[in-house]
Amino acid sequence: MDFTSYIYKDINGLLGLDMLLNAGFIIDLEKLNMYLQI
Repeated sequence: MDFTSYIYKDINGLLGLDMLLNAGFIIDLEKLNMYLQI
């Protein structure tokens, strides 16, 4: 499913998505660091 057209209609939705993506990216970096330390 493609949510881009739906999200871009709502600025609040877009900002919420950006925060979720940034949080997910930070979590992924922390997991990667743990893997690299093993």
